[in-house]
Amino acid sequence: MRNQNSLQSPHAEPSARDAIIEEATLIVGRFGEGALNLDEIATAAGVDLGDAREVFGDTLGLRQILGQYHVDELEKFNRQSLEKLAPDASKAEFMKAVFKSYFDHAMANSRDFECLISQAASTPGEAAEAENLYFGNCAATERMFDCTNDALQDLGYEGDAKFVEAQTIVFWTGTHGVTQLGLKGLLRFQPSAARNRIWDASFESLYCGMLANLERYNNGDFDYDYSTVRPVVDHIRRHRTQLEPPRADDIRGRVIEGAKDFVAIFGVESLTTEEAARIANVPLGSALRAFANSEELREKLIERLNDIAIEHMDLAVEALGKGGEVTPEERMRAYGIGYFVLGQDDINAFVSLSRSSTSSIVPASFENNGEGGVQRMSPTYAKFLDAMRSCVVAQGFEQDVWKLYLSGAVVWSAMHGFADLCAKGMICNFPEEWKLLMVQVMEDTIINSVWAGIMADQCGK
Repeated sequence: MRNQNSLQSPHAEPSARDAIIEEATLIVGRFGEGALNLDEIATAAGVDLGDAREVFGDTLGLRQILGQYHVDELEKFNRQSLEKLAPDASKAEFMKAVFKSYFDHAMANSRDFECLISQAASTPGEAAEAENLYFGNCAATERMFDCTNDALQDLGYEGDAKFVEAQTIVFWTGTHGVTQLGLKGLLRFQPSAARNRIWDASFESLYCGMLANLERYNNGDFDYDYSTVRPVVDHIRRHRTQLEPPRADDIRGRVIEGAKDFVAIFGVESLTTEEAARIANVPLGSALRAFANSEELREKLIERLNDIAIEHMDLAVEALGKGGEVTPEERMRAYGIGYFVLGQDDINAFVSLSRSSTSSIVPASFENNGEGGVQRMSPTYAKFLDAMRSCVVAQGFEQDVWKLYLSGAVVWSAMHGFADLCAKGMICNFPEEWKLLMVQVMEDTIINSVWAGIMADQCGK
């Protein structure tokens, strides 16, 4: 007797095919495409192996069908977003609709989104024209590039493909950051209205930054000089200490490292001392003696992750060699570079940091509507927000509390998205030189966004 989820033909009943797609989506989103195995997925989904092979062929076939399925799902949101545009919509409005569909898809289908990004990270696409760079073979990604290029041309830009490439990546990674933090991390406790408002502000501010960069480029003031980025990156890597592995006799340190690896995949909510001890290969009895309970382990993990991030940020400022003479703008740029290096060199720490936050990026009372929210702010974000506040004061903006938090959320999430996709995702295999260029463009875009009037809602609107 066949399993109730048996696939009887290539035109199998949707419930069975969907069962395999759903299980594969979960596995790839958590562990990456390398963990995909058709037989294991079919077994976990309760589907007959022979029938699964008849439909998908083998693991490669499943991978291809899964990838196309998620691209098609994203395309649905893309079409819905574009259908809302007026016939006379500007190139900028078209561009915003394309990018917003990416965010809407993720908010509606978080598992699908995670799988899409994970597959894109390991699927070579067509080479980009500028520097033979490879992106996931995704029509939605290509549309992001096309619409950004169209918007630039509509503004009268005529320049090299390298600038368009870097600026588009900055745009995408910036909005990706809001998307990621809307699913987990610092934005996940916010009601949907607040998340949408933060996304809108992110787009508008990044667009302002792009316009400012465009003006600089057209005036001949923009060049591809890494002299302000590379020394900071090198200094952090030479002098950091927080990423040193724990000694063999440091039971607490080893368990925390195991917890870091666990949280990078599953998130902090399901973390237990038992799981962390298993991953760290520490005797369970020793682990249980080291931590009173799983809650203490979670707290120590979050403390450890913030220590790692803050050391990177402090070393980035130290690398400037100016002592107490660092300007607010220089400090904010340095913090961004420090966060980027963390994402590059310890993906587990970086992802764990985003997944383990129990704090809110904006006041919990704002547009709360009873949906909850946590007032505590992480030390890493508080440190960054202080630098942001200094920039605001230096520019003479009024310290409206909501606008301060909003601008902080925009800039922080843009930095986060950039570091995230440099560490994993479609740009993880880019050459180092290109990543440094994008750090430069990202920092310029962020600073220009602030100067363009993000605090006063003056982004050309």
